[in-house]
Amino acid sequence: MDSNDLLSSITDMFSNPESRDKIQGVAELLGSNKSTNTNQDIFGEEMMSLMGRVMQGFNRQDNRIDLLNSIRPYLKEKRAGNIDLAIRLIRLINIAGDFKLKDVSNVSDISE
Repeated sequence: MDSNDLLSSITDMFSNPESRDKIQGVAELLGSNKSTNTNQDIFGEEMMSLMGRVMQGFNRQDNRIDLLNSIRPYLKEKRAGNIDLAIRLIRLINIAGDFKLKDVSNVSDISE
């Protein structure tokens, strides 16, 4: 998704009153300091830890990705598009490897 598509999607989302109300409801829920039960978070501590690991895996420095990015200017446009796909696959493989190392084979393995 390029930046024009993203901008268009965001504009459409905020121009729709129903979507805008949903976003406002979520923002109010996340912004409120009142909590009836602190043990029942929207996202549990383990889920937040898992999301942190996913983001670390996605943003991790990888020599293979660096190599692909360095040869991109020398390739035709079609092959440069294939580099984007290869980079996404490398990132997904890195994240999947993190789950395997942490004994998480399924999101449902995380206790709530």
